[in-house]
Amino acid sequence: MIPVRIQRNTGLRIPKRKAEKIIAAYVSGMSLRGVCRAFGTNWSAVSALIRNRPEMVQKARTEAQEAWATLAALGTAELIARQSNMQTHSLIVSAGIATDKAALLEDTGEQAPELPEEPASAAWAEYLEAAGAPS
Repeated sequence: MIPVRIQRNTGLRIPKRKAEKIIAAYVSGMSLRGVCRAFGTNWSAVSALIRNRPEMVQKARTEAQEAWATLAALGTAELIARQSNMQTHSLIVSAGIATDKAALLEDTGEQAPELPEEPASAAWAEYLEAAGAPS
């Protein structure tokens, strides 16, 4: 396969370890411009790297999905134990973000779930209060 060139860059000259870090940052949600600033690389090299290394991108996505799924699976009690100094609202937000990110990275092709009529945060807050979490 002939590598894609973006302004004469293929991104294939970037060392493997640096390329893995660049792709991981990009997959985690960092903007292309932010990645370029953080790693001191040209935007065309990063863009070409992402296009020419689909196996590295897929590996980074899988690792990110597994990490977010693990965080989502920890459950509220574990989050309370690990982050006892966090406020209830912060724990609710953390659990929601972890669940949403894990679902988005899973990429099953399904549509996003519809929001329930009552916000889930209200249910989480009631549960945390009953569990004796700090608020």
